[in-house]
Amino acid sequence: MPKSPMRLPFAALEWRDGVPLSSEYDDVYFSRDGGLEESRFVFLNGTQFDDTATRKQHIVIGETGFGSGLNFLAAWQRWSELGAPCRLTFISTEANPMRPQDIARAHKHQPDLAAMVQKLVNKLPPPARGFHPRSFENGRVRLILLQGDADESFKNLDGGTGIDLWFLDGFAPAKNQAMWTDGLFDQITRLSAQNARLATFTAAGSVKRALAARGFTVRKTPGFGRKRERIIADYTAGQSPAKPRHPWLPAATLSQASVNVAVIGGGLAGKLVAKDLISRGLSVSLFASSEHKAASEVPAAILAPRFGLDDQPVSDFLSVSFAHALSHSAIRPYFIAPLGLTLVPRDTDDAIRLQKIKADLAWGDEWMRSDDKNLYLPKSGSVNTVAALSSLPAANDHIVKMLSKEKEGWTLTLSDGSKPHFSHIVIAAGMRTPSLIPDWAHVLAARAGQTAAFDAADTAFNAIPKSALSGQGSLSPALGQKRYAGSSFERGDRWPREHAISEICGKLKRMDIAPSNPALDVWYGVRATTPDRLPICGAVCNKRSFDIHIAPLALDAKRKLGEVPVADGRYLLSGLGSKGWQHAPLLAEVIGALIANEPVPMPRETQAALSPMRFAVREVKKKSNQRGPTP
Repeated sequence: MPKSPMRLPFAALEWRDGVPLSSEYDDVYFSRDGGLEESRFVFLNGTQFDDTATRKQHIVIGETGFGSGLNFLAAWQRWSELGAPCRLTFISTEANPMRPQDIARAHKHQPDLAAMVQKLVNKLPPPARGFHPRSFENGRVRLILLQGDADESFKNLDGGTGIDLWFLDGFAPAKNQAMWTDGLFDQITRLSAQNARLATFTAAGSVKRALAARGFTVRKTPGFGRKRERIIADYTAGQSPAKPRHPWLPAATLSQASVNVAVIGGGLAGKLVAKDLISRGLSVSLFASSEHKAASEVPAAILAPRFGLDDQPVSDFLSVSFAHALSHSAIRPYFIAPLGLTLVPRDTDDAIRLQKIKADLAWGDEWMRSDDKNLYLPKSGSVNTVAALSSLPAANDHIVKMLSKEKEGWTLTLSDGSKPHFSHIVIAAGMRTPSLIPDWAHVLAARAGQTAAFDAADTAFNAIPKSALSGQGSLSPALGQKRYAGSSFERGDRWPREHAISEICGKLKRMDIAPSNPALDVWYGVRATTPDRLPICGAVCNKRSFDIHIAPLALDAKRKLGEVPVADGRYLLSGLGSKGWQHAPLLAEVIGALIANEPVPMPRETQAALSPMRFAVREVKKKSNQRGPTP
């Protein structure tokens, strides 16, 4: 079977004296003389971690080679010992992730790390390519695990104001040259903050020369254990980190010191954005937005993923966001028991597709199991949305009527007549979004969504799993005395109740489920959808300026464009359709990072695929295609 471009093989390990060794590279993951002590000596002391952590409000660490997670754990532990003086973001790359049980085994002789190891293991992603953010300590400690090729991952990283400390910890240069390439050193340089510090265990001359050639002041110091020397370095070139250039992703211009954010939208997306921004230390006001029920208020949301199997950024996003949601603090504690989701094929072709998903992704039985027909996802299930939403920030009662651009920032006109001013606006208002930002949200379309509640004791449910099911229709586990079945997905924002019940029952029947009693009640909401079934997420700029910017594409779709107009302080998160509970947790963190000018937990090419600008670009390029090739 051909290898899936998204599949990452687990690390092949041998064990010697309790220390993991890579079978592929014939090198240990950490020193036999004491892994934790080595990490503290080489990386924490080598980069003066204590000084940086107590001096800055937020520090960013970049690492090459996550391995067993030891350096992340050591930094987290030391951060805690210092009294959690700042926020900590730790970015690390890994092409061959260790299995969770192997990470636990690697650290079983370090009891002082046991609690942190367990928290890390519980949140580890599957072996899926992409950027996997995970939060700890109420968001004050963040891990962004870049799974895949290190060079390509860092090329696609928007590093915000830059990385303060570097831990170069790939296998030795003689064992794994791919972790010490000129391309990777170029990215380390690009992403380094002013006065960044770097440490590594190696003293290889090639590493010293590569760093010196890129503006680092390099020196050799005594090594740990049996190693005679190691390298430490300071970035003294003094330049600010450059963002990877993209022709239609605008860059923010306001500094974090001036940020106060209005989030418009009282559903899941708005609440998650507010929660993320608060955890980053920003001033946030959350406003309700709509007379409609938010789609996220459906009583029992089933996290039934949509997977892609091609080598495209969107396919990575679908996998990454699903796995991220299952570990998120706003979702994981609120799964309805019993946990687990059975994907029931709609027909023979769909059964083949489900088996191909399992084979191509190769996430392992912890994430996916199958029989001859169904695909079972043991970590997924159905969320008690009432409980989950109540755990998130509450919106105030004032409805936003209008947005007005000022010379600096935006003024909101509220339903009580007040007009507060904000530097940034996040619009996560579902189908209210087009009325607030018509220039960028006109593509959104309403879809009526209804679910029907049935008596959980109905005899029709005796022969099926008590956990969630999804196929032609869907069925939740029992929430109280009810099981919720869904769902309708019809054009417009109104649909007759009896038609919805008829359609839902028809879908259940095609899954061989026929409730013997009528529906107890029906829940109704409105979903916002896009033409390409993908969410809208990102910053926008002045529409007229952007239209001028992309106008040359009408003559030549491959024309290189100049500098994109700067962002105007507005950010969009909408078009989530029926997948809000799967996509909003990750996208909220992307919005938060963009506003705070911090490392963005999404590759730039994926940001472009989800950008509000994409539809304008497609329309202009369509004109070029209609003209034919340029002579």
